[in-house]
Amino acid sequence: MQWSRGVARGRADGGVRRPGPAEPTSLAHAPRPGNLVRRVDPTPQAPSSRVRVLVKAPRKIEAVLFDLDETLHARERSVERFARRLHAEASLDVSEADFVATVLDRDQRGRRPTEGLYTWLATHFDLGKTAEEVVHAYRTTAWDCPVLFPDARETLRRLRPLKLALVTNGSELSQAAKVANSGLDRLTDYVAISGVLGLRKPDPAIFHATCTQLDVDPSRCVMVGDSPEHDVAGGRGAGMRTIWIARAPWPDGRPRDYDGAVSCVADVVPLVRRWATS
Repeated sequence: MQWSRGVARGRADGGVRRPGPAEPTSLAHAPRPGNLVRRVDPTPQAPSSRVRVLVKAPRKIEAVLFDLDETLHARERSVERFARRLHAEASLDVSEADFVATVLDRDQRGRRPTEGLYTWLATHFDLGKTAEEVVHAYRTTAWDCPVLFPDARETLRRLRPLKLALVTNGSELSQAAKVANSGLDRLTDYVAISGVLGLRKPDPAIFHATCTQLDVDPSRCVMVGDSPEHDVAGGRGAGMRTIWIARAPWPDGRPRDYDGAVSCVADVVPLVRRWATS
């Protein structure tokens, strides 16, 4: 464990006034739970004295964990392509644009259960398929050629030789297909799928299971993702630094407790490199 020396001015009650937390940005990480000021001499000090302290230094980064959907995988674009295929195979009175917009709106960026969404579509549109057939088609063909964000593959390559993993919520069938058909399995060291492990983000257990597979301590990991709850809060709860991918506005009233915020995956590289070498 590395420590660096510093000073803090004593208070009248003998305590130590700690520096206030800085607002995290893409260029500076927020205070970690372990980065605490510790007083060497427990004896109460006079107000005018100076107290020597030890400050725990941040640990160097050895691994980066990525969310999959809407972080590396442009899931909404893949769903849009599947919706266009459904429209092309059916004789519908509604235009392709309106049908696709309906699918995306009711999909709610993957938050709506698959069965509910496509059962609703099969009952409201003449798709020429039963609800079960539409659900099966979605699960087996929607991810034949997943659409990745343009900078996804190159970002993973540039982060080597750090260890890399994917941590994703979803069924084994769909998530494994996305990873394999996009080639992300060949660019990472481990893939944690909630449907396989029986664990879901933001449960710290799924992050710790990934760290075990990578043989790295959580304090030496960064979790990167677009979800404030699943990726930022989940990774932080597991003892990792976190980087938020700003694909959508940050929720009102929620503390901005990430260590870095970026607008695209490529911007993760310089931030992680600094943490890996400092």
